[in-house]
Amino acid sequence: MSKIDIDELRTTLGVGTLYPDSTLQQVADAAENLVDGLLDYNRCSIASAQLSNNVVTYWTADRNSLSIGDSVTVSGTDSTFNGTVTVVNRDDFYFTAAKTAANTDLKRYKPFGQALLASQALIYDSVPSVREAALAVAVEIFQQRTAPGGTIQAIDFTPGPHRLGQALLSRVRGLLAPYMDMGGMVG
Repeated sequence: MSKIDIDELRTTLGVGTLYPDSTLQQVADAAENLVDGLLDYNRCSIASAQLSNNVVTYWTADRNSLSIGDSVTVSGTDSTFNGTVTVVNRDDFYFTAAKTAANTDLKRYKPFGQALLASQALIYDSVPSVREAALAVAVEIFQQRTAPGGTIQAIDFTPGPHRLGQALLSRVRGLLAPYMDMGGMVG
């Protein structure tokens, strides 16, 4: 399941079959990624990783709260390190997992990769206010994409050139407030 249903997005936008599913899916994915960045998940940022003797070590940029035995989905690194792994050992700023592959040198990631507790991947997909926030963000992204000159106009025809800026997330924070990561509210 995902937060945005493509048919619902198509209906909300009123575009019928004018745009292919792949275009609408790209808009939906971008909106979901933005909203997910604000939500409170048990996750940590992967700063670097190394594989040695079929044990991969992930160093985290922030203190992790993972436990031995947790199933974790790693993304944003590379094919050697991405995927679902089980935590074998851990400390505040690293965790290890068994992975059968050739040894690799230490790889650093910028932007950081992410490790998300696998059991939490879909916890917000059925929350109505989170779904509405993601849909609202998707509509804004689509309108920006299709607006003449790349500038959305308000109902009164005044241009709104900064609709995809920080104000976009500010408009949906009320819907997301009960589910937001406190670290995401700083700044």
